[in-house]
Amino acid sequence: MSIKISVTGDKGQVSGILQKLFTRDKCEIAESLTMCDVLVAHGESSTKANHARAVVVNSDDKGAFSCTEGARMVITYGFNSRACVTASSVSKDSMQVCVQRSLPCVNGNVLEQQEFSLPLSNGDDPEAVLAATTAALVCGLTPNKISEEN
Repeated sequence: MSIKISVTGDKGQVSGILQKLFTRDKCEIAESLTMCDVLVAHGESSTKANHARAVVVNSDDKGAFSCTEGARMVITYGFNSRACVTASSVSKDSMQVCVQRSLPCVNGNVLEQQEFSLPLSNGDDPEAVLAATTAALVCGLTPNKISEEN
């Protein structure tokens, strides 16, 4: 079964990172927002989650929460202590990602609290990397797989 991910708002880098992460896994970056499994709200959007199994939303952007209506599960990312997934440190070539609480995945698994390191390429937007990483985790990719593919 293929997982369908849709990105709203500032799609560019988030979609590109997701495509790179899911090169060998069953995932489709869908243009249609109507029947996606995971909706990533990155930037401004008037889209509603409707049938999405999970919505990944930037907790630093209070306006982004408007798209969570109808969502079965809301997972937050951001650079604050209340986000489900955050970065504990960011340098020019790496980011330390922190999963701050148990994270349910759309495949039924649960990812436990942990920290892991991600390499950053020159020009990577840390917020976009955090959004794509959170979506990948929710889709069931392991931190090791994300680190290898990033």
